[in-house]
Amino acid sequence: MSHEKKHTAEAKAEAEAKAKAKAEDKADAEEKTDAETKADTEDKADAKEQAAEDSNAGAHGLSAKGFVWHGTGTYDKLSEVTISDDDDKMDWFGHETGARATVSVDQSQPGQIYGGGTYRFEFETPEGETVNEDMLTFYAQGTGWVIVPEADSKFTEGARVTRLHGWQDTGGVDYGDIVCFAASSLILTGDGYRPVRELRAGDMVQTADNGLCPIRWIGSSLVTPARRLREDLHPVKIRANAFGPGLPAHDLWVSPQHRFCLGGARLQTDFALDQALVPALSLVDGHAVQRPRAGAPLAYYHLLFDRHELVLADGLVCESLYPGRQAMRSVSCGARREIERLFPALAVTPDAVGPLVRPCLSRSEAARLSATAPVGLMTAAPA
Repeated sequence: MSHEKKHTAEAKAEAEAKAKAKAEDKADAEEKTDAETKADTEDKADAKEQAAEDSNAGAHGLSAKGFVWHGTGTYDKLSEVTISDDDDKMDWFGHETGARATVSVDQSQPGQIYGGGTYRFEFETPEGETVNEDMLTFYAQGTGWVIVPEADSKFTEGARVTRLHGWQDTGGVDYGDIVCFAASSLILTGDGYRPVRELRAGDMVQTADNGLCPIRWIGSSLVTPARRLREDLHPVKIRANAFGPGLPAHDLWVSPQHRFCLGGARLQTDFALDQALVPALSLVDGHAVQRPRAGAPLAYYHLLFDRHELVLADGLVCESLYPGRQAMRSVSCGARREIERLFPALAVTPDAVGPLVRPCLSRSEAARLSATAPVGLMTAAPA
């Protein structure tokens, strides 16, 4: 009898152990399922977040001041213009490269932009000065025509449009194409210093080596804050009087890789060169030469001559456009076609641009030079 009881007790203990093991296995399975479900949910959330980031990565925006077109006459009301796009280009009418951009004016309901480009206006400033200027112009649903002047434009409240000169760019407008001089930069011409935005192909510009030379081509485009941040394309600002009284005479804005001419004994000692070109970026010291990280869109201009030239911009000697491979990649397709029509050899042989006007130092070489002696920026008027 005792033996039977012992056997029954062992059988009961074994059954309880199996039941406990089964319960533990079930609990483990449920815990695993819960963990897998949680992980799956987190994965889906991560994927959704990543998709949103990927979607936003292709989005572009532009916030600026502008005017709603109402014909020739005086423009008194400055508006807040906010553009959103899925790519980095405002397309010409009927040539969309993605979804249509949208615009909100003074926080209105966004409307589709049907197309745009740069349009040349003649206007009188509130002070009575007559100015010709290219401005971003587009047509938007529910708003009509909108004009967005350059950041340093003279087209301000109270300006009066007097004449329309027509479209200057029908290939669309890249929100951030990099060219060279800001619109207000003063270039020495046969008629004295003139704003670069007023210069046209055929105008005579004073050069360091070849006297007065005609401009063969001049390009312009906008650089937006969004593009600056995305690709580290912040412009370089050389403050007025940075290198002496009147050097430059006004704040000079240029693209980071725009090159200036150096001279001086240290250049001869270190590099056995009388003169050399250095990128504007290498001159940045945070005080006299700065790199602002924010601001309104800027319009830039680039001057092309028959050869690479040195010109005077606000008293400082710097380069004209050198249409090498890198520069040709930075301009729009329409601009590239225009340049190749003027210089057909470039379409066949991209290196057929002739020599650089001066030897070039790298940014690190220029920084090493400026660290050991003051930068000998060339400021003498061309001969």
